[in-house]
This record gives sequence, structure tokens and C-alpha cells, in this order.
Amino acid sequence: MKRKNHFMLQLLLIFSIGILVIGCSNGKNGPTYTVKLKIEPLEFARDDSTKNLWLDEIEVEFLNANLIIPEGEHEIFIGEILKSGMLIEIEVENAESMWMLMAEDEHEHNDADDHEEADEHNDADEHNDADEHNDADEHNDSHDHEDEGEHNDVDDHDDADEHNDADDHDEEAEHEVGEEHDTGEEWMDMLKEDDTHHFVVKLFVDPSLESQGIIVSQNTEIISSANVALNIKDSSGTIINDEPIILNPMQSNDGFHFAINYGFPEAGDYILSLIIDPVIFTRSNQQKDRWLSIISQDFEYHWDGEEIKGEIQIGETINPDNMQIKLVAGHPESLWMIANSELKEIVPDTNDTHLLELRLVDTKITGDLPVKLFNAKVTLILINNETSEYKEIELHAMYGGNGFHYASNVDLE
Repeated sequence: MKRKNHFMLQLLLIFSIGILVIGCSNGKNGPTYTVKLKIEPLEFARDDSTKNLWLDEIEVEFLNANLIIPEGEHEIFIGEILKSGMLIEIEVENAESMWMLMAEDEHEHNDADDHEEADEHNDADEHNDADEHNDADEHNDSHDHEDEGEHNDVDDHDDADEHNDADDHDEEAEHEVGEEHDTGEEWMDMLKEDDTHHFVVKLFVDPSLESQGIIVSQNTEIISSANVALNIKDSSGTIINDEPIILNPMQSNDGFHFAINYGFPEAGDYILSLIIDPVIFTRSNQQKDRWLSIISQDFEYHWDGEEIKGEIQIGETINPDNMQIKLVAGHPESLWMIANSELKEIVPDTNDTHLLELRLVDTKITGDLPVKLFNAKVTLILINNETSEYKEIELHAMYGGNGFHYASNVDLE
């Protein structure tokens, strides 16, 4: 009996030591984090089916996230949540290259400033008040996102009248179709030596919205961040619009595209010349050499003067970079814009005869894909649960091997 009790005591001691070792080992994994996301209203045009969706600023948080990526693993799934018609997913990977279009002097400036928040937030006592971190100039380094801001900011598109006024058109659109222009910018890798983690946020249409007639899945990846303009020529090849027509980024019940209401002066034969400026978002290594030049694409179109009913395909092609360019026409309709934080209806002009829609698709990424949401401002907030250290980072719109998402590298050491 004594030997048996002694043996049981030994087992209990071994078990207790094992628990202690495991506990100590877990302690070495580092602190857990509270991960917060702040998503400002998605700024694109909407139609009647989507005008009341994705209008509010969203804040979500994931508690006690362990951000230590196990050896041999590539990523950790932090969590997902449904909110306000949106499925939000977040994961973390090892730091990786992020290629961004920028001027060389801007890159040198960002080498020092990209992660300045890491030093600014090391004192938890200074940063217990979240209000101190809401200034994007301090924490998000607006220089990193200047290119995205120029091309994705729907403030340029808040009023349809502004799009039809030649004085308001972007500089890129003033170039002739197919004309190259030197912006003095180059694709540069934003990966820093101290970066340890790469946070990825994906925004999808809530699958439950399918019951409302909204498409929630697709078989190809949509290209979202381009500067798109249109010239319209008559049968003699003469451009009939005074200045290139800017197409609005737009989310409708059938997904994301670029659109504008337009009035053809009369029935006849036309040539629709698209100008697609290089896609602007940050790239991963897999995508950094694609869509670098201005794309010009002409489609012939005959209008018989009758009212457009349903959808008419004007033209479709796939370019050498596997970008599918598809132009369709429908009946003019209201475009709903966010202007000064309010939803505003832009009613078609009495002379408008068509709604022109351009759909850009990456044919290299295929499968049963959820419909994604674009043109959001996504801010990531990380709080160390042990030290209360606080980081706030604005995520870049990024295109990688698995398509579009929002991402940033972060130094967590």
C-alpha cells in the first residue's frame, strides 16, 4: 500500500511539474492583444438596392488574440464577425512585401515615419485615452496613402454634376486615350526590417443579403481600384464629349463596377474609348508586375434610338494581363452618393439615355468567391493586454495572391 501511495505521489508530482512547464511555456508565447477595427462608411455610388447598406461607421473588437505565429505556420485566423450587412474577417501573417506606387523622396521619408507609432506608444501611461490616437496625421502617416487617397476618395465624386463638368475631371483623365504619362513615381517595397506581422482584413457582403436579391458570391475576382474615364466618338472618329467622362466606383445588387449615366445625342454608330489608368492599390509580390500601364480599349456600339430595357452588352475583351474588360448598358437610374456624411440621390438628367457600366475582372483568380466590399477606410488598433501599449494603423487597400483586402505590416517587438 505504501509503495502504491508513493507511486501515486510520484505521478501527481510529475503531472504537476508538467502543468507548470506548460504554463511557463505558454507564458513565453508573449502577451495577448485586444484587436480593434474601425471601418468608416464605404464611399462608392449605390443603386436603389444597396443605398441603405454600409452607411455607418463600424467598430468591432476581438479579445485576447494570441499573435505569435507557430513555427512552420504562415498565418493565424483571429476571427470574423457579422455587422451592418458586412462579414468582417481578420487574420495575421508573417510580415511580407507590400509594393506601393510613390515618389522616391516620399519613400525615404516613410522609412523613418512608417512605424513611428511604435515608439510613440511604448509608454502605456501616455496612451490610455483612445482619443489621443484618433488623429490620422500622427498615427497613419497620410503620405503612405497619398496615391490611394487620390484615386479612391469618393469626395471627388460626391456630386454627379461634378463628373459632367470638364473642370472637375482628374488630371489622368485629361490624357488622350492610350497616352502614357510620367508621374515621377515608382513601385517601392514598404517592408521594413523591423516589421514582424502582416495584418489582413477582408470585408465581404453579408451572405444573408442574398435573400434581398443581392449577389453574395461570384466566380472571379473583381478589380476595384482604377481610375476610369471614357471618350465617345461618332462614326467619323470625332470625340463628341468635351472632356473624358469619369466613371464612378459603384456597388449594386450585382456587385462592384464603375458607372455613369450618359445621354447619346441621337441614334447612330459610336465608338466608346475607355481609358483605364494603372490599378492603384498596394501589391503583393505575386501582383506587383501587373496592370502597370494605361489601358485603352475601344468598343463599337450602335444605338437604334430606342429606350434601353434590361442590360445590353456593348463589348468584352481580355487583355494580356488577364484583365477582363466588359462594358454594358442599361436604362438610366439614380446613383446614391455619400456627401458630407449624408446619402444623396443623383437623379439622371432628362437627356440621359444610358447607364454605362464597366466591369473589371482578374481572370487569374477564380472559384466560388464571396463578393467583397471596396473603398473603405479601415483602421487597426492593437492593445497589449499586459502593458496597455497601444498602436493605431490605417490599413492599405492591397491586392495579393488571394485577391483584394486591406493590410499593413506592423512591428510588434
